Amino acid sequence: MATEERADLFSPISPSSPTPSMMPEAHRAEELSLAYVLALAAKAGVNYSLLKRDYGIDISFRRPRIIDGEIDDSGSMMVDAQLKASRNYRLKGDYIVYDLPAKNYRKLVNSIFSVLLLLCLPPSIDHWLHQSEECLSIYKCCYYWRPQGHVEIDQVRSKTIYVPKANLFTEAVLLSLLDEAQAKVRL
Repeated sequence: MATEERADLFSPISPSSPTPSMMPEAHRAEELSLAYVLALAAKAGVNYSLLKRDYGIDISFRRPRIIDGEIDDSGSMMVDAQLKASRNYRLKGDYIVYDLPAKNYRKLVNSIFSVLLLLCLPPSIDHWLHQSEECLSIYKCCYYWRPQGHVEIDQVRSKTIYVPKANLFTEAVLLSLLDEAQAKVRL
């Protein structure tokens, strides 16, 4: 193969007017929240499982450890999470106010140990993600919320929750949640 032909194989694609995707924005938001959470799990060195059927939990995390010289996560307590991505949230003081669908709220408060991971998105899809040669940035950020106690919400469509802005979902938070879940097993 001539050098000129080989160079053509690796030349960048010149962007033209691409055909727009027909995927609904809600599905794009879901995929972006998953990408955000998986990136943090990778940085934290945490294993994850995506559930094939979503009955209230989207992803489970486990912390691998070394046992007898091999990596093992079979004795690790899982932390389950429900993923949500939305641009329909409000800021009120030090809180993010979000209307969680009632069925999702019920599943969280009735679980043994699970969290809601809420990716707060900018209003325009054009501002959700930025890519350059230096980085790939997802905007805005992901927060976590854990139910405290059980509040009955029969006959309502949603439950307004208040997520502290301090509850930024980070790799350190993920590791702390796993430590807390593991400690509950030992009690």
